[in-house]
Amino acid sequence: SGETFTINFAVGGVSTTSAALGPLSAGAAASLSVETAVDGSGTTVPSQNLNSGSAITAYSITRDQYSNFVANAAADAWSLASKTGNVVDTDLVAASDSKSAVMTGHNSGTATIHATKAGLTAADSGTITVSACSPYSVSDGSVGSYPTCAITCNAGYYLTGSSCSLIGGGGVFSGILLSSPTYSSGSLLRASNSDKVYLIDNGEKRWIPTGEIFNANGYSWANVKVVASGVISGYTEGANVQQATTLPPWQTIPEGGLIRANGDVDVYIVKYVGSKKFKRLILNPSIFNSYKHLKWRDIKDVGKSVADSFTVSDLVRAVNDFRVYKLYPAGDTGEKRWIETAAVFTSLGYNWDSVYEINQTDRDSYKTGQTLK
Repeated sequence: SGETFTINFAVGGVSTTSAALGPLSAGAAASLSVETAVDGSGTTVPSQNLNSGSAITAYSITRDQYSNFVANAAADAWSLASKTGNVVDTDLVAASDSKSAVMTGHNSGTATIHATKAGLTAADSGTITVSACSPYSVSDGSVGSYPTCAITCNAGYYLTGSSCSLIGGGGVFSGILLSSPTYSSGSLLRASNSDKVYLIDNGEKRWIPTGEIFNANGYSWANVKVVASGVISGYTEGANVQQATTLPPWQTIPEGGLIRANGDVDVYIVKYVGSKKFKRLILNPSIFNSYKHLKWRDIKDVGKSVADSFTVSDLVRAVNDFRVYKLYPAGDTGEKRWIETAAVFTSLGYNWDSVYEINQTDRDSYKTGQTLK
């Protein structure tokens, strides 16, 4: 509608074109929609994210039965429908002529922009998702707009976590609210402006006062994370870390650890079931490398007495295979024998806890021998 047009007539080799006709007018309003443009050239306001502090404008548009634009008509009422989270009615403000409305993002949540007009079916926008900083305000400072949510502390205050603390004057410190992660217990942290290393323990920071204590407790310097000073100051001070009581040597070997007795070439992988301690031979280097999570650098050389404190297990089952085999290693090769039934397993005095789960490459590296019946 709203444009002129012509009609062309053609019969055989003769044609003629009419003078300009129209413009035609749209029909009566048959539908109402909440759209993106005042002149009807837009679309229904789509589902979208709305940052805190930002706004979108929606227009009430009427169209005829053929979807031709009729008018930017005044709506009888504007509202926010299907609200969730902290979105509130006052986040939407209708224009004085009620032909449009502006939704401003404040707090997190979702809603649709809803318009009504007598005689027409009510209309809705797509879902508007407000992304906001949380908390939305901070004492003795200010929070910038989403998505950075940068906190700027007032003069005389410094940033600690997501709050501003008094420092007695001078300077403005800023930081990012969303970049202050909570580290799990066992994390090792050091502030970028300090040499002190802390252990995070149940929400507290515990200073490790000496390198000797650090090493004696089995910590790894490679695991120390360097963080902003504000992250460290955000934790409550706990008791200093003390040197751990000396443990039996085997207790320093973790589940799935790799051991090799001093002077020996055989590498074993260990496992614990309650108070039981097992070790399983890794047949050769090729099999070792078939387990992508195993690293040669992780092999721990231990005393013979420590290695002997583990019971050798030669019972295995491959992943996705119900069959349990007894292994008979011989150098870099060996033989496997299927234990036909659980009754046979029990009659041979084997221990179910000692069965290891292995990969198919490991299983297939052993030649198949006679079934144990």
